[in-house]
Amino acid sequence: MNKRSLRLGSIVLATLLAAGWVRDSWSQPDAARLTIAPVVLQHIDAGSPGRLEGAVTLNRVTASEIERAVDATSGKALAIKPRYDVTNHRLIYRTIDGLGRPIQASGLVSVPVKAPGAPSPVLSYQHGTLFNDAREPSNHAVASEVTVIMASLGYIVVAADYVGYGASRGIPHPYLLAEPSAAAVLDLLTAAQSWRHQMGITDNGQLFLTGYSEGGYATLAAHRAMQR
Repeated sequence: MNKRSLRLGSIVLATLLAAGWVRDSWSQPDAARLTIAPVVLQHIDAGSPGRLEGAVTLNRVTASEIERAVDATSGKALAIKPRYDVTNHRLIYRTIDGLGRPIQASGLVSVPVKAPGAPSPVLSYQHGTLFNDAREPSNHAVASEVTVIMASLGYIVVAADYVGYGASRGIPHPYLLAEPSAAAVLDLLTAAQSWRHQMGITDNGQLFLTGYSEGGYATLAAHRAMQR
């Protein structure tokens, strides 16, 4: 899989057919003003897909804030009870564009705040079609964001912005193209694993994939690439 080995114990594929959470217009951090801390890794060559190139902590959202955001959907959200505060982090990593050329991209990692050393399953969430860069996961780390809500239930949630958004804004988005869609997901998972190891954030050996709309396609493409 070209240096994308995740070494996680189990893979469970689930595609969401309905999105219950509503994303609102809460304020989000100005990603353009964030300072990305450089990260140097030894086991992935510079410029190679999956290489972590930077990370920045965005914020911490409390479980009570997430609960209020879910309640504000007026019954449109699933009946869930957030259990954990969530810290949100923007990662910069290497992947490929629609023509297979190396590119820098971004994604969000939402981490439940648990006791030190407590393991969590990893959940890769692929979002649906978006037309506003401000709504991309790493630009929208607020209490109502699906990634944040799922992390409050105990998952380490990883969500790619996709090529053409976030750090790669302005580059053509490879809509429904299998190889770059899968790469954006798998390369972020690899980068996120490197980042977790550096930060001492423990996973429990489980990996779940889920997505909605375009994200359902990206999920299937990623799962097929994993099988290959």
